[in-house]
Amino acid sequence: MLVAERPSYDPATMPPTGGDASRYALGVTPGGFAASGGVAGNVAAIYGNLLAARIAEAKAAPPPMQDVVLKAVVVRDGSYDLADRGSVSRPMELESKRPSKRWRKLAGGAFLDSFFLGADAFQSGPDLEVFEAALALSEQLKAKGRSLRSINDSVAVLCCLRAGLSVSADQLPHPPV
Repeated sequence: MLVAERPSYDPATMPPTGGDASRYALGVTPGGFAASGGVAGNVAAIYGNLLAARIAEAKAAPPPMQDVVLKAVVVRDGSYDLADRGSVSRPMELESKRPSKRWRKLAGGAFLDSFFLGADAFQSGPDLEVFEAALALSEQLKAKGRSLRSINDSVAVLCCLRAGLSVSADQLPHPPV
């Protein structure tokens, strides 16, 4: 059984009505199509096709860049201090869960425990409070050498992860000496 093909047409070539009415408010399209729902059905069907065309031609945008400014705990002249570590800048790969307002509910080791457990400090403590807690804990524990480096690296990697960046410790800027 042969079925006659409907003539095709491009809805974009249909001229405007000149008024407020839709150019697609027709009982039957130039292609011979009559949607259920009458004129409104035709408009809805054509808008659906035009939407599909716009979606098909839309280009994916690169993910937004995220910049995470890092600090590191350093020991200078026997005293613990926070020093600038540099920053990690790259396109976001993960959902950001980074808070921005001061929180001040926990400090030191208790703050970092909560931060690494993904609890309240992770959800609510901004980066600066994370670094201040690392300073307090490192000073309390008198962390040095490999232990201090490991604490610094773990804090920095988790700050990046919370901001939506997937990095490893070897991709971080080196802390100051």
